[in-house]
Amino acid sequence: MERARAGDRTRVGEEVTVDVADPGPGRAFAAAMGTVDKHREDHLVADLPVPASGVDEAYDVVTWRGRCPDEHRAAYLAMRNRMNADVPTGALDLEPEVLDDERLASSEERLMRAYDVRVAAARRRSDGAFGGYSLLFVPHGTDYGWQDDTLVMPEHRGRRLGAALKSANYADLPDGVRSVHTWTAPTNTAMHRTNTALGFRVVEHMYEVEARIA
Repeated sequence: MERARAGDRTRVGEEVTVDVADPGPGRAFAAAMGTVDKHREDHLVADLPVPASGVDEAYDVVTWRGRCPDEHRAAYLAMRNRMNADVPTGALDLEPEVLDDERLASSEERLMRAYDVRVAAARRRSDGAFGGYSLLFVPHGTDYGWQDDTLVMPEHRGRRLGAALKSANYADLPDGVRSVHTWTAPTNTAMHRTNTALGFRVVEHMYEVEARIA
C-alpha cells in the first residue's frame, strides 16, 4: 500500500480465484480487507482433442507462430485493438490498451521467450479481409495451452468463425499438449456457447476486486 500511495494511486486491484466445487475462504477474506467485486471471469478447461469445427467456405484459415508476418500486421493490429476495446471488463475502470507496430513487436518478443505463440486468423476469400483471430499460448516445456484472445469482427459474425479458429489452433498442437485453459466472462454468452461446444467445462471463478487506498 505504501508504494501505491507514493505513486499517487487511489485504488489497488487483486484477483481472487475460487474452486467451483470448494469455494473456500478467499472471497470472504478479500471482502474483509475492504475489496469490492468489479468483474468475474470463469476459468474453463478442455481436454484435447476437441470436436473439429470446419471454417465457413467463404473463408480461409491463415496461421502463424511467434511474430505476425509483415503482410498481415496491419489487419492483425486492427483486430487486436478491437479486441482490447470490446473485451468485457465489468465495473473495472480501465483504459483500453492501444497497440501500434512497435508495442506489438515488443509484446511478441517478450512472449516468445516463455511461450510457443500460435495464431489462427480467418481471411475472406472474396476480398482478403480478415474476419477474426484466435491467440493461443503454450508455455515451454508443459503439456497444456492457454487460450487468450478470440475475436470475430462484427461484420463477420454468425458464421462460427470463433469455433473454427480455436479448433484450427488446437488441431495443430503437438501430441504432448493434452489440455487447454481459457477465461471467459459469464456475460460473454456467445463465447461460452462456443467453449461448451468444444468441450470446455468451468472449474473455477476468478474475481477481479478493488480496494480504495485511504
